[in-house]
Amino acid sequence: MIFGKRRVISQITMNIRLDDSVMPPANSKLGLISTVLAVTATVFWILPSIILLISAKADYQGNHEILGLVIVISVPILHLTGLIFGIAGAFKKNSKKLFSIIGIVYNAVCLIIMVVSTLFILLIAYAAAQVPWR
Repeated sequence: MIFGKRRVISQITMNIRLDDSVMPPANSKLGLISTVLAVTATVFWILPSIILLISAKADYQGNHEILGLVIVISVPILHLTGLIFGIAGAFKKNSKKLFSIIGIVYNAVCLIIMVVSTLFILLIAYAAAQVPWR
């Protein structure tokens, strides 16, 4: 008799757990990956820049070009990947969208800042090339 009641109770709890309306949706793993990539790319963007500035002030003769090239190539790739994961997480059904939206906004803003700053630097370089130096 006791085993029969336990079996009924366990079947009821299994049905409640399997029902989508009873269980709250979980956070989107793609959105979480998007947010983590955004933060990681930002740290990977800022930290080497600080290292480059400190080593330039200390007259360190190192390979600044290689570190700068790694930053310029890898950070936009990380942000684009994070943006793709965020968009995929936002369209995923039965999951929360908070981390997806945070990842989309964070990655998009960082990409826009990087594009604008790159265009600004190119504009300065073009203007400097047009001025005859004496």
